[in-house]
Amino acid sequence: MFGPLPDIWFTDADGTVDEEAADRYRETGEVWAEWNCSPAPGDPETAPKRKKVTIR
Repeated sequence: MFGPLPDIWFTDADGTVDEEAADRYRETGEVWAEWNCSPAPGDPETAPKRKKVTIR
């Protein structure tokens, strides 16, 4: 519908294109993906640590 996927879909965080995955996509039309959904250490979007507060 929108045309072929650009190489950015096959690029890691360092900017390296996974040519094997990109070639497989071009030949078969399939994309194989996996990822880690855990936040990276130091990620500013990580939820802050909770502190127990006692109100007297």
